[in-house]
Amino acid sequence: MRYILLLFFFTCFGYVAAQKSLYSQGTEELGFISHLINSQQYEEAIFHISQLPVNDYSSIGLQDSMHFLKAWSYYCLKQLDSSAFYFQKVRESSSLYTSALFFASSDFIFLRQIEKARTILEKIPVKDSVDFQLRNLQYAGLSLLQHDYNSYSNYSKNFVRSHYSLSNEEIVLEDCNNSMRRHKDKSLFVAGALSAVIPGAGKFYAGKQGEGISSFLLVSFLAAITAENYIKAGPSNYKTILFGSLFTVFYIGNIYGSVASLKVSREEFYRKYENTVQLHIHIPLRTIYGR
Repeated sequence: MRYILLLFFFTCFGYVAAQKSLYSQGTEELGFISHLINSQQYEEAIFHISQLPVNDYSSIGLQDSMHFLKAWSYYCLKQLDSSAFYFQKVRESSSLYTSALFFASSDFIFLRQIEKARTILEKIPVKDSVDFQLRNLQYAGLSLLQHDYNSYSNYSKNFVRSHYSLSNEEIVLEDCNNSMRRHKDKSLFVAGALSAVIPGAGKFYAGKQGEGISSFLLVSFLAAITAENYIKAGPSNYKTILFGSLFTVFYIGNIYGSVASLKVSREEFYRKYENTVQLHIHIPLRTIYGR
C-alpha cells in the first residue's frame, strides 16, 4: 500500500511539474508572439504559432490565447476569412470569447457576409451595458447594410448616446439612416426612354451631365452624316451603310449606357453610406476591445 501511495504521489508531482513547465513555456511563447505582433511582424507571428503544439496548451488555458493572437495577426493583415476562422476557435470559457466573437462578426461584415455576421452576434453573451450597447450598434449597422430601415429603427431606440466610445457612432448611423431613407431611386426605364427620345438625356437624368452632352453630340453627329449621305447618295451607298451602322450602334449604346450610368450612380450612393456604416460600427470594437 505504501508503494502505491508513493507511486501516486510521484505521478501527481510529476504531472503538476510538467504542467507548470508547460505553462511557463506557454507564457514565454505568448510574450514572444505578442512582441512580434506589437512590432507588426504579423506573418512571423502566424508562422511561429503554427509551429507550436497549440492543442497541448488547452489544459493550462493558453490555447484560446494562441488562437486569438493568430486571428489578430490575420486581422491586421486583412486576411479576414482566416481571421474570422481563428476568432471563432476561441472557446466560450475563455475571457477572450466575447471580444473574439465581436471581431469575427466584424470580419464577416467587411466580407459582406451579413447573415454570418448576424449569427455570430447572436452568440455573444451580454455581461454588461457596454456589451449590450456595442452589440446593439452592430445590429443597427447590419440593418442599414441590408436597407432594413424598420429593423434599424427598433435597434436605434436603444441608443443612449452617453458612452464615450459609442455616442459618436450612434449619431453617424442615424445620419446615414436619414440620408438613405430620404433617397429616392430613379427609374431605369425612364433613363432608357429619355435616351431613346433624346440621346444623352438619360445620362442627364442619372446625374452624368458631361457624359450626356458627349452622347448627344456623338449620336447627333452620326445621325446628321447618315442623313446627308442618304439624301445625296441613297440608302445603298457604302457611306450611308457605314455611318448608318455606326449611328445604330452608338444610338443603342447611348440607351444602354444611360441605364448603366443610373445603376452606377445608385450603387455609388449606397456604397458611400455602407462604407461609412461599416467603418463606424467597427471603430468602437478597436476602442473597447482592441489591443
